[in-house]
Formats: sequence, C-alpha cells, structure tokens
Amino acid sequence: MRVLLVLLEAFLALTAFYGGWLLVAQPDGSPLQFSVDMIKDTPFKNYFFPGLVLMLVVGGSAMVAAILLIVNHN
Repeated sequence: MRVLLVLLEAFLALTAFYGGWLLVAQPDGSPLQFSVDMIKDTPFKNYFFPGLVLMLVVGGSAMVAAILLIVNHN
C-alpha cells in the first residue's frame, strides 16, 4: 500500500510541476489552450501566479509527502 501511495504522490507532484511550469513559462495560457478571459473575474491578470502556486504549493507538498513516505518506512 505504501508503494502505491508513493507512486500516486510522485505522479501528482510531477504533473503539478509540469502544468505549473507550462503556465509560468507562458502565462497567457496558450500551451494549455486556456484563455485569459477565463480568469477575468479573479484578482489575476494572467496565469503566472496560479501556475507558480500549482508548481510550488501543490507539486511541492506532494513531493514532500512522497519523500517522507520513502524516508519514514518502518
């Protein structure tokens, strides 16, 4: 069960890093075919900050969880 959880956490981390990087690299949303109009009613002008949050907060916490599961094996 631990191996499956590590794999799921690592997959979540990698996909969050990749999706976040795409949005940070091109904040107009073009790599994912997002329109900036989709976030016009939010405090964001483009996808840079949401991509950064996706990459660092979501991806980072998933990677930390995967590492802790690997290191803390009893």
